[in-house]
Amino acid sequence: SAADQSLAIDGKVYQETIQKYLVQHPIERFRFALNEQRLTAFLQKQHSEVTSVASNGIGGLGASQFSVAVRKPIAGWVIGDKQYYVDATGVSFQKNYHTAPGVQIVDQSGVRQSGVDGGAVASGRFLTFVGRAIAYAETHDMIVEQAIIPPATTRQVELRIKAYDFPIKLSLDRPVGEQIEDMQRTIIYLRSESITPKYIDVRVSGKAFYR
Repeated sequence: SAADQSLAIDGKVYQETIQKYLVQHPIERFRFALNEQRLTAFLQKQHSEVTSVASNGIGGLGASQFSVAVRKPIAGWVIGDKQYYVDATGVSFQKNYHTAPGVQIVDQSGVRQSGVDGGAVASGRFLTFVGRAIAYAETHDMIVEQAIIPPATTRQVELRIKAYDFPIKLSLDRPVGEQIEDMQRTIIYLRSESITPKYIDVRVSGKAFYR
């Protein structure tokens, strides 16, 4: 299930994985005994694009129906020759059934990433941070158009906000919500003073720098 899916979902793939789960937990073939939370976790290990799985009634004689919900991407990132996505909760995945997101992550770090579905050690943390930053920014009426990893680092990100022609520097080592709030306050202040900076830096707690 996906409200604006642009591709048909291959139900057979998930059907086979659910069957594997039921082989390991045969008692859960009885719907009253089904542990949907455990079933969801089982599917997510093999299909990181899945958000939830739920029993959806009888599908015929001796058969059951299941509803599988999939993630909606808010940003994309190419690692090697593979396209990855991240949703608003910060989870990375590779199979996308929705239209392509408007935000593409640009990697200028020069650091080689060993991406795997669900996020590598370095890339997974970064994708999580970017996903949450985009979601937080939207709650503050700011639309992120681009996320950039600057040269020679994987612990910093620069955001490009719609209607503002300068980057905002954020750190993966600070809570993302606090930095988005600092970013908004700094933009409001600079706009009130008719100042157009070259960049804004909110990586330090309690302070905001601009040039």
